Amino acid sequence: MAIDQHFKQRNRFADMQRLVDRHPQLLGIGIDESTALIVRGPMAEVRGRGAAHFFVPPRPETAEQGYLSLASGARFHLEKRLLADE
Repeated sequence: MAIDQHFKQRNRFADMQRLVDRHPQLLGIGIDESTALIVRGPMAEVRGRGAAHFFVPPRPETAEQGYLSLASGARFHLEKRLLADE
């Protein structure tokens, strides 16, 4: 896993994309200011004013951008690298 902070505020999207392109075994996670990622087992939940950005291989649900941006309350399955079902 590779994690970066103050993500959107420092516009680190291209940096993280380059990193996961070079090391596809890594899950890239960017966390905005005033935002936390609470991890319990394989599940991560976003909390706060910003978002968490999960860099995953392009799929239809990622709109081919290579990452998912999740707001507070959203959950992500870290092992499956998928948005968690409610």
